[in-house]
Amino acid sequence: MERFKRALLALVFGMMTGAVVAQAQILVPDQLTAGAWIDVTYSDASKAGQTVKIRINSDAFPVPDEIELEILLDSSGSGTVRWQVPGWGWAAFNAPDAPEEVRFIGVLRRDIATVRSFRNTKSSEALAEELESTRPQNIRLTR
Repeated sequence: MERFKRALLALVFGMMTGAVVAQAQILVPDQLTAGAWIDVTYSDASKAGQTVKIRINSDAFPVPDEIELEILLDSSGSGTVRWQVPGWGWAAFNAPDAPEEVRFIGVLRRDIATVRSFRNTKSSEALAEELESTRPQNIRLTR
């Protein structure tokens, strides 16, 4: 009987521990389109009033692109930031104590022609400067 009580107690404790670990979450739309602006929301009541960093990785090979977003959480532990979806194949969203969220990124057919013409008219340096000048201040590009 004593072994049964211990096993039951361990099971209950294990379920409670899982609930504590899974308290943070990242919310992103199910469908992403290159060039669109989306809201990225993070919530974790235990981090209320803090600033958290969300890392977004690409599918680039051999070195994936990484973008870091900073979100200031309100008194309930929730915060949202706007992010413009790049022309990656997919994006993986990671944040403290939250399960990873991965989304495929779609490209509209008309956008493909626009990107091709843009690539033909501007150097990569000019493109990098333009992207950096239009980047919101809460996003830091890393490699």
